[in-house]
Amino acid sequence: MFNPENGFVGYVELLAWFDEKFGKQTNYSTFKGYVYRKFKAKNKDRKKNSC
Repeated sequence: MFNPENGFVGYVELLAWFDEKFGKQTNYSTFKGYVYRKFKAKNKDRKKNSC
């Protein structure tokens, strides 16, 4: 997890890893809220179309 070359693509992948690692089923929105509060992680914004 701490290897920057082997990062997670998104919350779904991170949640799957967490559930497997700790043997628990976690609600997606609860997990996403925790990750945001603890690490200030946000979804990437889409680039705006210049047209």
